[in-house]
Amino acid sequence: MKDLPKVNLKELKKQKDLNFKQRLEFIDKYSEWLDKTSNKKWSKQQKAMIDINKPLKLSSPSKIKYKTKKKK
Repeated sequence: MKDLPKVNLKELKKQKDLNFKQRLEFIDKYSEWLDKTSNKKWSKQQKAMIDINKPLKLSSPSKIKYKTKKKK
């Protein structure tokens, strides 16, 4: 059985705190940007982001035509 890698909990805590701080800074900057930007501009960007994340529309299996090899 392999030994699990040792985790430095102090370092992990530092990374977690830094990540949290960076997220809050991003939220502040983004909210400032939203205040300064016209609704038309940021709504286009939001639409583009939503459209990227939409699931693909796949054909239902009953509509797919499969090619099968004929038996000789």
